[in-house]
Amino acid sequence: MQPVKYDGAVADIVKAYNSLPTDQKMATYWAADTVAPVRKAVKDHYIAEQQQLCCYCHQHIATNNNAVWDGEHVISRETKPVFMFEPCNLAVSCKDCNIAKAVTNVLKNKNRVTFPLKSTDYIIVHPHFDDYDDHIHWIGPVVYAAPSDIKKGSNTIEMCDLTRYARQSAGLKGSVHDRRFRDRVGELLMTRTQDDAADVLAELELQIRKLPKKV
Repeated sequence: MQPVKYDGAVADIVKAYNSLPTDQKMATYWAADTVAPVRKAVKDHYIAEQQQLCCYCHQHIATNNNAVWDGEHVISRETKPVFMFEPCNLAVSCKDCNIAKAVTNVLKNKNRVTFPLKSTDYIIVHPHFDDYDDHIHWIGPVVYAAPSDIKKGSNTIEMCDLTRYARQSAGLKGSVHDRRFRDRVGELLMTRTQDDAADVLAELELQIRKLPKKV
């Protein structure tokens, strides 16, 4: 994915922020009225670059309306405001993924000072540094980590609550946060015999029974 490039007045706003002392760089600055041109430039760029797909759930939202999309900071601006306008830290996400992810740490080294530019620096699937399909697969509303995944897919599924689509499709209430549940769903999709599938289904049924009937 090509990172956003800042031009003209937008570049001036970013430059002014980046020139501030570190202790004056605040997460709340992103919402300031003066930053509105930057937010628009970021959203317009990544909505087009991502082809209207959320960077985490990859669900298609058929609109370019900025209000529908969240400007996503992969490393949250609350934890690292110094990276607020770093192009490779930015993307667009659906509001549900952004809310679920919140300010959760995504770095192997959360004390990192310089901006991490390698896939191996992150514990989730990074929209700039990773191939999504190498880590996360979908069959309809069911999500599972790719067989070759090295936990980045599983971490992203958990952090962004991507199992919500399957829960909604099945009419389930509550949340499935147990990683074994997600792993077993992946195994079910890959079973080749009825006996194997029956074993997996039996365990999934036990997990589903633990969910509340109502919320």
